[in-house]
Amino acid sequence: MLKETKIKECGIPELPVSLKKLKSQKRVTPFDLSSHNRAREAIDLGMKMRAPDFNIFIIGKSRTRRILGTCQYVQTYLDQLPSPADWIYLNNFQQKNKPRYYRFPAGTGKEFQNKLCSCVQKIQISLLTVFTGESFSKAIKKEEKTINEFIRKNLEGVRKIAQQEKLDLHQTDDGTIIILSTKNGVNQSVDDLPLEETKKLSPILRHIQRSLLNLNEEAIIEEEKLMDRLEIMKRGRALSCVSPFIKRLEKSFGKIPGIKEWLQELRKDILENLGVLTNLNPEYKEITQSFLERRYAANVLVSNDPSKGPRVIVESNPSYENLFGSIKYYTTSMGGFETDFTMIEAGALHRANGGVLIIRAEDLVNHEHSWRFLKAALRDREIRIEEMHRVSGVPILAAPAPTPIPLDIQIILVGSSHWYCSFFYNDEDFQNYFKIKADMDDSIPLTLKNIDVISLYLQESCQRKLEMRCDRTALSYVMGYGCRLAGNRKKISVQIDMLMDILKEASVFAKQKKSKTIKQYHVEKAIDARHYRNSHFQDLEQECLQEDLILIQTKNKAIGQVNGLTVQTVGVETFGSPIKITARTYMGRNGVINIEHMVDLSGPIQHKGVLSLEGFLRGIFGQHIPISFSCTITFEQNYAGVEGDSASIAELMAILSSLSNISLRQDIAITGSMNQMGNVQPIGGVNEKIEGFYYTCKKQGLTGTQGVIIPKSNVTDLVLLPEVSEAVKQEKFHIWAISEVFEAVEILTGMESGHLDFEEKKAAPTVFRKVYEKLTIFDQQLQKRFLDHYVTR
Repeated sequence: MLKETKIKECGIPELPVSLKKLKSQKRVTPFDLSSHNRAREAIDLGMKMRAPDFNIFIIGKSRTRRILGTCQYVQTYLDQLPSPADWIYLNNFQQKNKPRYYRFPAGTGKEFQNKLCSCVQKIQISLLTVFTGESFSKAIKKEEKTINEFIRKNLEGVRKIAQQEKLDLHQTDDGTIIILSTKNGVNQSVDDLPLEETKKLSPILRHIQRSLLNLNEEAIIEEEKLMDRLEIMKRGRALSCVSPFIKRLEKSFGKIPGIKEWLQELRKDILENLGVLTNLNPEYKEITQSFLERRYAANVLVSNDPSKGPRVIVESNPSYENLFGSIKYYTTSMGGFETDFTMIEAGALHRANGGVLIIRAEDLVNHEHSWRFLKAALRDREIRIEEMHRVSGVPILAAPAPTPIPLDIQIILVGSSHWYCSFFYNDEDFQNYFKIKADMDDSIPLTLKNIDVISLYLQESCQRKLEMRCDRTALSYVMGYGCRLAGNRKKISVQIDMLMDILKEASVFAKQKKSKTIKQYHVEKAIDARHYRNSHFQDLEQECLQEDLILIQTKNKAIGQVNGLTVQTVGVETFGSPIKITARTYMGRNGVINIEHMVDLSGPIQHKGVLSLEGFLRGIFGQHIPISFSCTITFEQNYAGVEGDSASIAELMAILSSLSNISLRQDIAITGSMNQMGNVQPIGGVNEKIEGFYYTCKKQGLTGTQGVIIPKSNVTDLVLLPEVSEAVKQEKFHIWAISEVFEAVEILTGMESGHLDFEEKKAAPTVFRKVYEKLTIFDQQLQKRFLDHYVTR
């Protein structure tokens, strides 16, 4: 008999948490863990290169603080760099729909905006003061007096000519000149004279009318000259008002590329719109104010703190507008919609320009059009704001088209390997622009450094978020539970958020006991409560087992059947359960017939496992005689399908039992994969499988002999719940670890598996010997039937 290997140590491990280090003031981040080594090196390379085609993709599971850790680590790099520029959009006076961008030193964008606003207000006040002042009024009156004197003198000359013919000129209130007859001392309009007198006066009337017409033309010319003189005077005085304010802005910001030229355009535009700026009509006050705010404002798109480095921006909803910015509209008094450069809003690319933009890969997958435009932005190295509702619409001549802003950015995509392989990697553009890839490990070795980092991080998070502390035992226990999440007692999961969730739940139990410290008892209670909440479907299955709706034996022995183990996932609930595997052997040459495969209830890996065990059988028993048997195997009461090869050893045990007619222990379940050589291979879900069979045995009554056979390579994966591990420790429940299928045969049958020399006549009765004898009988019977049939023919 081979030596049995029973496992005793299988519970949540106790980890060496240092109280002294817990009191340390050192701040730690997830990037201090060894799981983030590759990510650190990738970011180091990307930040040092700062090349447009060497952006970064970090692969890691969710809830590992992958985003927060990346932000904190990247920020340490950016803090060493100068603050990036401010970006401002200013009015393009020549093309209103194409505002231009201007790049300002960090922190000066808001300063320019405020000074420009103040400057325009002061210019308006100064202009109103000048144009409503006594000096300007006197100058206007003087010019008006000159033209009025010109008109009066010329009109007097025409009047003298008229008076010689007993006529006179009269100017009405509205400026109309009427020719009057002064005959007999009575003034009378020539239009009211009799026709005969009018005919007599016709020559002189025509002369007077021509003179008046010439006078009117000369007056118009003089008025135009007056208007020109007034305009020149007005612009001259306005220029003397505007220039000092503009010069002060030039002095402060004139060295910024393009600003001096824009200020000259501003001065020119103000002089061309003096009528609006100096309009004192109360009805136009709001219009004037809106005109100033929208025409002469500065739209500070991005403002950066000069005392800080470039920013790290995380965009959780990477829609086009959130990434590239948008153009808003306001409602006019007529009910329409208008926009201008002041309505342009920045996107994440603008805010992160000069720094780093972090996007979750799965979020970007949900906005495929954003991904297309993002690749174009990386290609062209510019941020172009477009209105998505116009992309497929009719082109509009004056549609808003802000000048694209240059792009200088490092983009980091963070996501699972699923999205990297299925969506991004097959995209040629992705490979052109994201040339740096780094993987974050899901779990890390239990080194002292990793233990210290996680314990310090959890402690600091509890103090900051829960305003509570954890004692050493609580931290040790919750991190030990992290080994269960990692599926390996020598490693710990880096899904720190899940560990923090447990501590948050434990804090509730601590507060109920009026404790300011989270202790191991509170953590245990939180884990038990969580297990209870998430075990609904497992309890339903146990009820079915208890009521014999699902047929499972946990006592006695049986031929041709064995308890296998499966893992099921329903929502967030994952649990193990036993399943009966049966085999019926009979004379034939069909070999192993996989019923699940025949009815399409098995996957390719499960069927591969069946073929592997058949290869093992033929290799062991087919060296001297041909394998002459047929066998059907199935998972009883399986209606949902099965996949995986973790039941291949169980299937082999059922076949050997059926062939040898030796019964198998039903108080033992078995899980494990095997190869054609009989070596046992590791499987997944070992903890859930063991616990599932334990709860089944508990429901039907623990006998002290029950247990589970697992691969020896899965021993380090054992992190069982306290109840199960305690039962193993007290030998109420057992775990056997095997490395070859021969060990499983001996544990389940209580007999030696046997050696391979089946031709030895004096060989002791072993399981393999009995199988070989049955196969020999089958072969002889088949040969006899073949010969009888041949002779008959």
